[in-house]
Amino acid sequence: MLGVGFYFEGLDQEKKPLGLTASYHLDFVLEVENLEVFLSREDAEIQVLDILAATLLGLCISTARGILYERTQGTPFEGIILPVVDPMKVLRSVDAEAKLPV
Repeated sequence: MLGVGFYFEGLDQEKKPLGLTASYHLDFVLEVENLEVFLSREDAEIQVLDILAATLLGLCISTARGILYERTQGTPFEGIILPVVDPMKVLRSVDAEAKLPV
């Protein structure tokens, strides 16, 4: 399972808070049929290869982008669009030395 969270704050044209906020947390349950291909073992610990983690994170963020766009229709946050991000950079920014355990 992978969870992603978002927090939004409404701002006026001068970037001052309007007092409007929204937050979403989305959980994604993912199944990879050939998971063993993307695993490595280091010191009796199983690690997920970065490429798989980044690919799955990218899919989740793209899906979240569509969900949030649709769910904010008819609200003051209508038209909100999540920025396109590099999933590998996101993973590296979390912890450059960490490996994702299985």
